[in-house]
Amino acid sequence: MPKDQPLPPGHETDGRGHETDGRGHSTRRLPSGTVVHTWTPAEPAVAMVQLQHGFAEYSERFVHQYSRLIPHLVSQGIEVWAMDLPGHGRSPGRRGVVDVRRAVEEHFRVRRDMLVRQLPLLVLGHSLGGLVTAGSITADPTGVAGAVLLSPALPPPPPAAIQALLNSIARILPAVPAPVPAAPAAELTRRADVVRQATQDPLMAHRSLPLLVATSSLAVAGSVWAAASQWKLPCLVIHGTADTSTDPRASRRLATLLSHKNSAYLPITDGRHELLHDDDAALVLQHVVTFVNNCLGT
Repeated sequence: MPKDQPLPPGHETDGRGHETDGRGHSTRRLPSGTVVHTWTPAEPAVAMVQLQHGFAEYSERFVHQYSRLIPHLVSQGIEVWAMDLPGHGRSPGRRGVVDVRRAVEEHFRVRRDMLVRQLPLLVLGHSLGGLVTAGSITADPTGVAGAVLLSPALPPPPPAAIQALLNSIARILPAVPAPVPAAPAAELTRRADVVRQATQDPLMAHRSLPLLVATSSLAVAGSVWAAASQWKLPCLVIHGTADTSTDPRASRRLATLLSHKNSAYLPITDGRHELLHDDDAALVLQHVVTFVNNCLGT
């Protein structure tokens, strides 16, 4: 929400500049204005998860949708931090337009703040958030006990000359639609009620993929592909085989590069892009929670 917008009903300030609803959910802003959410258990937290949403959506969807992943983690004593990407959710910026390189920097900044708590920490990202998460741990994996990548966006790097040309155009026209096919909303999940809710949600960015998002994604993915074989942490990669938004073949390839013995690739047969509220959501949630608990020792 803009800085001069009144607090939502039932919210107050906790004295540290954090907006809180009094029910364990608070928000704060990075110097850039980007909003970071925190969901805190009633009892002292035993571990932490840094969650990153995908393109066009926002963190709070994981409260009421996505198998209520955030409340599920909080109920197990895990504190959840989640950043609304610039131009997404309650963060300022042109809707849906984000430089993924900048998002990686802010993701790492949030993680540094989390590490002050000195609790076990796991990172989890969905779709474009999976790329941001992968880029963040590629840049510096300090303090990360494990990673979960759900339907991550992992485009192959283009030739250097093409990347340079796209970067130049994106600097001038960042919001122009990228020349890539967009998957219809109806293909994100097999649940019609979720599709209907998303299309009516005013906090969703109802637009095509901007060129800036596409070009900066290619740049970050290039660094991930170059370094993934050196990752020293366990990583669970989950992807639906019928995903038309991001490529399951890229997830399978990433998994072959991971060297940690507790890393794994889990394909979900006929699964769509938003696996945590698709037909096999319960199975996916079980695998995610088991992996998180194993990594965090909870």
